Amino acid sequence: MLFFTSRVFALAFALSVAHVSPRPDMHAAASRFSASARCLSRAGGFARPIATSGSVRASDGADVVSPSPVVDPRCASTTRLDSPRRSARTTAARRWSARRFCSDGRPLFGDNALPTTTRAVVFDAHGHPSRALRVDEAFPVAPLGPEDVLVRFVASPVNPSDANVVEGTYPLRPRAFPAVGGGEGVAEVVRFGARVDRRSLVGGDELDAFAEEDAAQPRRPVKVVPDVPGSGTWREFAVFPAAALRRVPARLPDELAAQMCVNLPTALRLLQDFADLGADFEADGGSPGSPGSPGRDHTQKKTNAQKKTVVLNAPTSAVGRAAVQMCAARGVPVVCALRARETDDAWERDARYLKSLGASLVVRDAAGGFRTRAAANALGEMPPVALALNGVGGASSAALAGALAENGVMVTYGGMARAPAHVPTGAAIFKNVTARGFWLTRWSEEARGAERESDSFARKRGARGAMFRALFGMVDRGELAMPTRAVGFSGFLDALNAREGKVGEGKMALWTSMS
Repeated sequence: MLFFTSRVFALAFALSVAHVSPRPDMHAAASRFSASARCLSRAGGFARPIATSGSVRASDGADVVSPSPVVDPRCASTTRLDSPRRSARTTAARRWSARRFCSDGRPLFGDNALPTTTRAVVFDAHGHPSRALRVDEAFPVAPLGPEDVLVRFVASPVNPSDANVVEGTYPLRPRAFPAVGGGEGVAEVVRFGARVDRRSLVGGDELDAFAEEDAAQPRRPVKVVPDVPGSGTWREFAVFPAAALRRVPARLPDELAAQMCVNLPTALRLLQDFADLGADFEADGGSPGSPGSPGRDHTQKKTNAQKKTVVLNAPTSAVGRAAVQMCAARGVPVVCALRARETDDAWERDARYLKSLGASLVVRDAAGGFRTRAAANALGEMPPVALALNGVGGASSAALAGALAENGVMVTYGGMARAPAHVPTGAAIFKNVTARGFWLTRWSEEARGAERESDSFARKRGARGAMFRALFGMVDRGELAMPTRAVGFSGFLDALNAREGKVGEGKMALWTSMS
């Protein structure tokens, strides 16, 4: 009894001297890691930490916000800073410390801090973008829930539909004000909630697609894009449910990944779903089962061997440029109707650019543009025109429809001219030309509904999965070049107002790393 009592007193004395609490805290592991990180920084092991906007708050503890429950053991081994004898909480803290870095290896936050505010482009009410939009330097960031994901946006494009949302003329409306603008973009995961990990993301359970990436660069942040419309992407930090984010390969360039939500899917669906052009845009360019090819997972489209021609307006838009390049990669002739520019030299410059992307012919988008002798002779040597892609409307759409061959179809996906789309009476009666419309949001909702009604295996092989795998493959094969004009928060509103009413200005995107 005396021996036992002495042992108890000895243990109590040791605990009091060492100041060890009965419940180990993650702060100890975090402080030791920070000290080692400072040493590495002095030795050139880390770059200087980046400056983040807004304030930060202490997290609610490991029981509320924890690292991903599934962690590659390689992450922990690369940051092992002391002896192997440590508690489970200390191990979790060290594993999470290994993952809280930017793409270039710089630490993003302290071990126990999350952003509470962020820079964002917001609007307090519907109105013209030049008057309604403003930059909020301290827009609130929602608390991170157990099934949520904190992300940091890298690049967020500006699309015509984004302006329509601000104006209140788009079917999608914000649930509350102030609302964040922007509908697509690419982000990096900063932290997962306690109950989710990378497999909880849409497409994240396709382990074969990301296993090599995770093994090669386990410390690299996971790259995601919004999987639901109207996410509000013109900001730096945001919290979304894991089910509202789609994982994309980290190898994708940011300027291409940022357009994976709206522009690239729209171009693919327009070419794939409305006419037989003699090519399967979801399967061509890769053998069945190869990376980026859905050949073994999705029913391939049955096509005729003979190629057909595509005509389109708004060719310098993101959808137009993507469609031109997708057609060129599959040998489908494409004719571009290019609107007037401020000068003839500017028009000729853009026409040369479109031809460098793969356009077979560029005509002036004006009355009679397709009827000039040169255009008529060139069209006469091409296969029949089966599909017209209209993103402008008005007289431009009538010219496209008039160029269609018998049983051709014109698909309207945009209205830059803010005028109704037209099909000439003669084309409708004598050539049986039809007009259709396409809205990616509706297509995605229908595909998402089919996924909810199917099992997990069929869900992975569904229409949306096949589409994104096809797009990843196009990027891997170098078929797409989609440059953007980068602006930061400070110059965003001025750049947006400067391009108002102009054509041929190119795709503008908000890059959060810029001042």
